Amino acid sequence: PRLPPGNALFSTPFIVPRLPPGNAFCLLTWLVFHAAVGLPLAQAADADVVEYTTAVASQDVWQAPQREILRGEVRQFDAEQLTMVDSDGTGRSIAAAQVVSVAPGWRSEAAAEAHQAFVARNYPRVQTAVPQALKSNLVQWQQRMLIAELVDATAAVGQIRQAGVYFVSLAKSQPPHMLYADMPLCWGVAEPDAALRGQAQSWLASDDQAARLLGASWLLLGEQSAEARRALQQLQASDNAAIAQLSTIQGWRLTPPPQTMSELAGWLERRDRLLPPLQLGPTEFLADRLMRIGEHDLAIGQWMRIASQHADRPHRVRQALQSAAALLQRNDRALEAQRLQAWIDKLAPSD
Repeated sequence: PRLPPGNALFSTPFIVPRLPPGNAFCLLTWLVFHAAVGLPLAQAADADVVEYTTAVASQDVWQAPQREILRGEVRQFDAEQLTMVDSDGTGRSIAAAQVVSVAPGWRSEAAAEAHQAFVARNYPRVQTAVPQALKSNLVQWQQRMLIAELVDATAAVGQIRQAGVYFVSLAKSQPPHMLYADMPLCWGVAEPDAALRGQAQSWLASDDQAARLLGASWLLLGEQSAEARRALQQLQASDNAAIAQLSTIQGWRLTPPPQTMSELAGWLERRDRLLPPLQLGPTEFLADRLMRIGEHDLAIGQWMRIASQHADRPHRVRQALQSAAALLQRNDRALEAQRLQAWIDKLAPSD
């Protein structure tokens, strides 16, 4: 579908270690499978469910932030904060950089139907249903959530350029940090086709930070690498924490492969300190890089991590499982690859 540029998208203006063999692998794959296919259905219309991280009191780097869940009515959710009234009637305010996920109680039937199409992995339907839902006088924060699903669905059918166009429009609305996980960046060594390359050049020349990050990502390993590198260096100083973090990590792709293992511990620590949704792209990079330098078990471990922790983005989970299964086959581990195939089939796009 063709959507208007800029804010016209919106109906209203914005006011691992080695994998264990044998039975241990069976248990691991069973657990990850249930996480990967356990996508939540739409919440009841009168309840929003918010998951967020709390601050870590200890300085122990091994102590992960605790997660809390609140139910109630979200009133506002943007780049700065989430405000809501919880089920006890208490007003809450949470920094956007702490919000891991929100399961909305959709405020319109059209929005709930569009979201359900995404849950069902009917990506062409998402592409038509979201624009219709945006006409339903939907509250602003839920518009952002739906457009992020539109971005993801468009990328899932291979339309990366259009997914990027949608995301740049979304970014103009000051979305919360967690939605930057859907930004269609390049995390491997894929070459853009002519249309995407031309669009990436336009993005790179833009004054818009999200557009520049997209352009730099897709041009980083090509003829315009020097220009893309300069853009990433500049964006690392962005006052948008998500853009600054992703720009820094995109720079890892320039590290020569022989230096990978000496950098790996630092990369993992830096990745693990990100807001959980933002860890997806960096994990895709780590898995691809480890595979390319022959660290196959470590690569498989990273792909399995994606499957266990990012079930809300099923097409990227499926890609990770496909990559893991292919590598297992190459290493004469056909039985383990066969176990993954059931998950891959379960996450196939639907009609």
